[in-house]
Parts: sequence; structure tokens; C-alpha cells
Amino acid sequence: MTNYSKNSICFFYDADYPSNQAGGEKRLFMIAKEAMKRGSDVKWVCFNFWGKSSFSHNELGIEHIGVISKPNFYNKDGNRNKKEPILYLMNCFLSIPYFLNSKVWVIGQWPMIHIIPLILLGSLLRKQIYVEWWETLEKQWLKRGIIGQLGSIIEYLTLKMSSLIPFVVDCESERELLLSKNSFAKVMVVPNGVNIDLFPKSDSQYKFDFVSMARLKNHKRVDLLISATRKFIDETGDDDIQVAIIGEGPEKKKLLNLVDSLNLQSNITFFGFIEDYKAAVSILQSSKVGILTTVAGGKGSVLISELFASGLPVLAIGCDEGIDPRYIQKGVNGYMTQSISSNELAELMIKIVSDNKKLILMKNKLSEQKQDLDWSVSLENHPILNIGN
Repeated sequence: MTNYSKNSICFFYDADYPSNQAGGEKRLFMIAKEAMKRGSDVKWVCFNFWGKSSFSHNELGIEHIGVISKPNFYNKDGNRNKKEPILYLMNCFLSIPYFLNSKVWVIGQWPMIHIIPLILLGSLLRKQIYVEWWETLEKQWLKRGIIGQLGSIIEYLTLKMSSLIPFVVDCESERELLLSKNSFAKVMVVPNGVNIDLFPKSDSQYKFDFVSMARLKNHKRVDLLISATRKFIDETGDDDIQVAIIGEGPEKKKLLNLVDSLNLQSNITFFGFIEDYKAAVSILQSSKVGILTTVAGGKGSVLISELFASGLPVLAIGCDEGIDPRYIQKGVNGYMTQSISSNELAELMIKIVSDNKKLILMKNKLSEQKQDLDWSVSLENHPILNIGN
């Protein structure tokens, strides 16, 4: 077991895990948690979410550092606040006195413009640096106008830094994509996981046929599930289908309007953000099938591990910008569409619930394999957990 000196590891990410429990925050927190088990003291440079005059805040064993108060991350249209990355870069530099003595720096990908300056500063100070990189957006930037073009340039330059600094990605497809951009990249795969203790064996009666858990943002495409639910009912005549949607976000009003327009009020339940994770897991485990409709934003997925750990076969959207297709073994742990299509998704929804015997076999197989999904297993080869070994 590695013995770290005090204040040895510092994480950089604009939001802290207690305040914003999305996939990136969850992954970095679990890495930090495993590091603390090995004797490390951990800092986390983020915005000031705690709303106090103090620039530091201790929670969950981590010293969070934030000089600038949390800004709005999204505007009224649900698009990312363009000033937020600049503010976070400023926050990092204003926080330098608080993390200067950390020996190891782990730089989370977003909001991206902080990566190169921190690499340059850390290299000058002879820090051990790792970049947690989860999303190579490439052509997706071109859909975002002038700001997107700037983002594309910053991404290109950042990926060039992987020739010098190790990049850690969460799936094989992301590794391949990064290497296609920089053949000299130092890149390794460390998959996502779950806290398996929070997924006990469940004898729950099914309350929902399908469940989705995601931030209600445009690229999560939860609208595909809603439209597919309408098609499911129209094709099967089964108007008792029940769908659970867990999550909050800027798309919620639009999604609620879609539910109303398709007359699905009695079929779809919005739970919003559930602060008690065990309660969210309970809803997952009381469902038959998980739905993952993300069509952009990285090949890796924390959510798919959570769905599998709940014993849920997964129906996912297949596309060039979607999740790593290696996650889904056709007919074994789920199915993927061939394109971004609510019609195809509806067909798969009908297919998977029509063969109850096969569905049970899939769920039993997932339950047997769930121990392999634990964070302690998935993170065992992470470089910061093996320093000095």
C-alpha cells in the first residue's frame, strides 16, 4: 500500500461531487476515495459552492478549494454558459496558494481551457500530472458556431499534450479515438464502476417497464424514449406501460410538453433529481429494462454500469457519437439501435419485453456478474493509486 504525504493529490474540476453528482464528478470522487483509503490527503479545486467567505470547505474527507462563487453553468436556453470556462481558469490561478504543495495533480477534462495552463504550470513545478479525459468531441464542435470552432482548436492542442502527459480514459473506444488524433499519446483505459454495496439483491416487484436516469440535457435525448413510448403503445395496444425518468435539467419543460402532446401523462413518471442515491437505485431495481439515449458527449458511461449493477439489460442508441458499442452484447445484456431513431428504440422495447424468458435470463446473468463492476475493481489499475508500487 502506498504511503502518501499530506496534501499529496489535488483534483481539478469545476464542480465538486457533493454539489453536483453527475458522471464526471462521481468518477473523480471515487478515484479520490480510493486514494484516501491508501493514505492520501486530497484537495479538489472547484468553484465555491458552499457560499461562505472561506475559500476552503471540508466535506467527505476532501478539502474543497474555491475562490470564485459558483456561476450559472447554463443559460435560460439550456446551453453551457460561455463565461464559465474562463471563470474556472481564473479560479484555478487564484487558488494556487492552496494547492501548490500537492505532489500529484489530476486534471478533469471540463471545462477544458484550464488543462494546458495547469499542465504548463505543473510541469514547471515538477508535479506528477494526469489528465482524466472522457470526451473527444471532434466534429461535434462544428455544430456550435464560432465558440465551437474555438473549442475544436483548444481540444486539438490539448490532445497534443498527451504526448507528454498521461491521459486516462474510461473506455477502449475513447482510447482509439484519442490515438487517432495523436498517435504518440500516452493513454490508458480505466473503466467506470459502481459502489456495489448500494446495489443489494432485490426482490422488488416491478413498478416500471423501462427506466432512464440522466441529466435532462439536449444531448441525452430523453425525447427519443418519450416518442418511443408512444410508438410502443400504438404498436402493441398496451397502454399500461410505465416509464420512469430520473433526473433534472434544462430540457425538462420541453420534455413535459412532449409528454402532454403525446398524451402519455399516465405512462411516464418524472422523479426529478433524487438526492438519496439509495432511493434512485430502488427505482432502478424496480424496473425491467434500462434505457440509455445519450447520442453525444463521450464513449464512456457511468450510467450503464449503474444499470447493469441493478440487473437491468440496456437498450441504447447506436451512432458514431454515442457510447462505446462494446458495452452492449446483443441479446446478452441488451440491444443497440443502428441509428438515432425513436422508431428503432420502440421496436427494441417491444422485442425485449415480449420474450419474458429471455429477459429473465439476461437479468440473472447481470446479477451474477455485478461484483466485477465495483469501483474497487475497475479502478485498481489507475496510475495515481499505484504510485510508488
